[in-house]
Amino acid sequence: LWPIQGQQTYGDKAPCTAAYVDSAPFFDLVTRMEGCGVATRWPHHSQLWRSLASKDWVPQLCAAPKYHIPLTTRVPKSLILVDPYRASGLALDALRRLQAQRRSEADGYAYPRHSDWPAGGPERCVAKLGFSYEGVDVRMVDGQSGLA
Repeated sequence: LWPIQGQQTYGDKAPCTAAYVDSAPFFDLVTRMEGCGVATRWPHHSQLWRSLASKDWVPQLCAAPKYHIPLTTRVPKSLILVDPYRASGLALDALRRLQAQRRSEADGYAYPRHSDWPAGGPERCVAKLGFSYEGVDVRMVDGQSGLA
């Protein structure tokens, strides 16, 4: 079974969503089973499995230079549904602040060259849904309107 977020599809690859289940009730079930003594061992215990599948670990570790993770922010689904353009603007603002913070705290660390956006240029970034697999729901976009 592959936990996903509600209305996701298999992108452009196939119209089928076989073995996809909504993540919230799935992990609720797994947690209750573990509470009854049924250990989850594949692919990991439920806490790590949820963190890896949802991509929650990426924004948590992106500010630590030693991990070489691209700067990352999260946007609530509700904000995207209500106002995608505003949501994309808030996401880009958060990434700009992360870039400025990384530059000010570099302490001699040479983070990847050309990883900050040029002043006045389009913000090139990747949008990815949590709980998506095999590169599905990953898009390279330019600027706020492209991200929206």
